[in-house]
Amino acid sequence: MTFRYTLFLLLCVALSVTATLVIDRYLIQQASEESNALSKQQGAQILKQLTEIRLSLQRVETNQAAKNHRPAVPKTASAPTRGRVALGSDDAVITVVEFTDYQCPFCNRFATNTFNKLKKAYIDTGKVRWVVLDMPLGFHKDAATASQAARCAEEQGRFWEYRKLLYSNQDKLSPEHLQGYAQQLGLDKETFNICFNSNKYDKQIKADMDTANQQQISGTPTFVIGRTTDDIISGTRVIGAQPYRVFSTAIDKQLAVK
Repeated sequence: MTFRYTLFLLLCVALSVTATLVIDRYLIQQASEESNALSKQQGAQILKQLTEIRLSLQRVETNQAAKNHRPAVPKTASAPTRGRVALGSDDAVITVVEFTDYQCPFCNRFATNTFNKLKKAYIDTGKVRWVVLDMPLGFHKDAATASQAARCAEEQGRFWEYRKLLYSNQDKLSPEHLQGYAQQLGLDKETFNICFNSNKYDKQIKADMDTANQQQISGTPTFVIGRTTDDIISGTRVIGAQPYRVFSTAIDKQLAVK
């Protein structure tokens, strides 16, 4: 091997080593930059998660503070009875006022499971008069028209039968269905339709809803159980489709008052 050839080989090796070192240095720099970028990204994610946790805790604290300062729902309430739909003797010692929504499943549960027992024990025996006020909730799109229809059925003396049909068909409360239930009960079709299409009970239904709002009644069914008067009664508030014993206890307590 000649000296020149040996020198050429040594030069190639030197260049290869230099090139390798340059390449290695570049790769190390890129890896470092990627590592820094990854660390920054992870840091940003962690910071975001901590921020969300802090905001969530603040919302919990705010809600808890509001709950702690929110006045408790009163155990009593008042409600009007004059001019409202009623069942039972006007001379009954006790009056129960029911705030109802015909699309409310809990109202249906009460009507199906409890009302008939109370009717037999207290209304039919002359101890209780039952009064109904309308409280169609805003998220039940057919409840208000159902309230109108029920009042039109009352004009022909068939409110309670019509009410039962409404509760039994809560998924079918379109105007066509409401008119169909009137025909099913044998109501005068023309009289019912004139009443139903007139919206004549809008003000009365709104008045019932205003009463509920004033009395901090926000859900259905809600009941007021008190001594009978010629209009406004005041008494125990019962919220929800409670079992029979809850109502009987409240009614018996009022009946025991001399």
